[in-house]
Amino acid sequence: MNIMPMKPAVESRPKRALDRHCLEQIVTRSSEAVVLVDARHEESPVVYVNPAFETLTGYRADEVLGMPWRAFHRDRDGDAELDRLRAAVARGEAAAVSLPDVRKDGTAWLSRVSFSPVFDAGGDIRYWLFLQALSKEPAPDWSSTEIALLRRELGKPRVKIDPAARNDPASGLLRYEHFLGMLNRDLAIARRDLRPVSILMFEIVELDAYLSTFGAKAAESCTRMIAAQISGSLRRAGDLCARMSDAVFVAAVQGQEPVEAAAIADRIVANVLGLKLHNPRAKSGKYVTVSSAVHGGVPKPDDDAEELVDSAERALRGSTRLSPTKARG
Repeated sequence: MNIMPMKPAVESRPKRALDRHCLEQIVTRSSEAVVLVDARHEESPVVYVNPAFETLTGYRADEVLGMPWRAFHRDRDGDAELDRLRAAVARGEAAAVSLPDVRKDGTAWLSRVSFSPVFDAGGDIRYWLFLQALSKEPAPDWSSTEIALLRRELGKPRVKIDPAARNDPASGLLRYEHFLGMLNRDLAIARRDLRPVSILMFEIVELDAYLSTFGAKAAESCTRMIAAQISGSLRRAGDLCARMSDAVFVAAVQGQEPVEAAAIADRIVANVLGLKLHNPRAKSGKYVTVSSAVHGGVPKPDDDAEELVDSAERALRGSTRLSPTKARG
């Protein structure tokens, strides 16, 4: 007699992604504090916290949403754990650190923070996900003075972020002055970690010819499309990009030597040419293109953001400096 094999009681079925409603319930009911931070904004504003965060810290969601996440804006130079956090974020990597923190009621505690990047459909880092819990490590023996300093540092008044105040409206990139401030912060970290930082400079070739042919609105559209090609090629959360003047863009990439950054610059130049934006009056060719230059390496003790940008300018233009006039808007 042939015995047919019995089918399993539950047949295997294709796996389906959980819908948003289910995911929201899971996160809401988590006993671990969940913080979601915007990775594309230079100030890293908080875009979501769950109820466990409110319970753990004493802060309501409406008090922190839209505010810069405090761990990114501490002034504790030389703090090894904080340096590890910033370095991992600059590299786009997951990590875990222990950081002293202060609740809303002023009590100090040691926070265990695990964080990882959250990618969009194109593979770019869209958010940083932070999971925060009471550390299992022994609580430090803080003195009253140390607690007072910590409270003062984390209790600094902050205002909700207005992206329009920091971004160039014509391109959507950072304004140049904010780019310099962020770059100086990143240089200090890279200097301690002996990591390279490379500056990429781009100039739209004969933008004036395009402007005279098609007008101001078309030129602004051209600028936005090129800005999108530049920013879209920078994949790490710590990378920065700004509009420096009407036709010039500057970017900073973390952890990459100039030869690696040059490959990114070449890809951007090719992508801009691939847009096939017709520029009939240009002498350099019938399509809009950009010139590029790269400068960088491990920052020296006396390097600052403006000096590195100056070096990239000289590489782009030889001995001729760019106009100091910032992007309009």
